[in-house]
Amino acid sequence: MGLRELGAVMEGHGEAWSRLLDKDPDPNAVLVRHRDDGSETHAPIGIRLAQALHHGTDHRSQICTALTTLGVEPPDIDVWAFGAQDGRVSETPPST
Repeated sequence: MGLRELGAVMEGHGEAWSRLLDKDPDPNAVLVRHRDDGSETHAPIGIRLAQALHHGTDHRSQICTALTTLGVEPPDIDVWAFGAQDGRVSETPPST
């Protein structure tokens, strides 16, 4: 999948995440994943959401490692840096 196609898929996932979170899901409610082979995973929604965040962080770290190995300085992937760049985080210096 190319970057343009990947971006389109990510945009669609953003809308799906917004719809899910707008429902204010109970983090302790157990969701059951049924697989085609008959197996199941039972886990609370809170654990599933935490895993989704962790999974993304893991992949971003892998990409930064690959870029560094290629001699490319990876971008700052820190969430605070993203928030500041996006205008959603601001700092107020201490008053003197």
